Amino acid sequence: VKDLSRPPRAPRRTILVDNSPESYLLQPENAVPMKAFFGDPADDCLARLAPLLLDIVRRRVPDVRSVLKRCHLRGRFDDAGPAARAAAGGKAGKPAGGSPPGPPALSGMPDQR
Repeated sequence: VKDLSRPPRAPRRTILVDNSPESYLLQPENAVPMKAFFGDPADDCLARLAPLLLDIVRRRVPDVRSVLKRCHLRGRFDDAGPAARAAAGGKAGKPAGGSPPGPPALSGMPDQR
């Protein structure tokens, strides 16, 4: 279990990207559930999440939890890998119809500078 309430962490500025729900049990509002990585070269989950994380940093979002809630990230990265796509009818290692979309952009949200 990762406890963000213990110093020096600041929950309003911390995002947990983890494959284990037990890791973010105490602060689920800070979590982006991610599928486990087992060396799959076609796994692009973190690459699809990166633009949102960079946008959060660039805009100096005062509380990341509000963004995570608004973006509805649950289920977007924790089962979207090639194995899940294959089970859904796509070919293993290749997305059926392309990779699932990444998170929505923060368009319309003012910069916090």
